[in-house]
Amino acid sequence: MDYPVYQQFHAARNILSGCKWGIGGSLGFELSTGIPAVKETSDFDLLLYADSPIELPIQVIQSHPAFFEQFDTQVVTRQGGFSLK
Repeated sequence: MDYPVYQQFHAARNILSGCKWGIGGSLGFELSTGIPAVKETSDFDLLLYADSPIELPIQVIQSHPAFFEQFDTQVVTRQGGFSLK
């Protein structure tokens, strides 16, 4: 099936090439286990990994504001995480 979350995942692969990132939620579960979990209403849960502030892909985020405003992007650091919004 071609739910919106799959299209968002493919867009993220292009936009975030070279960055440390991952996926949470139902799509992350489905991709890691192979068990179908995505529905038409599934949202895209984006995770950005940054062990230091310099690792946060600021230029990528600023170059694609509409992409990042669509999602509840979580930034995961060694000390904890926070919402990008």
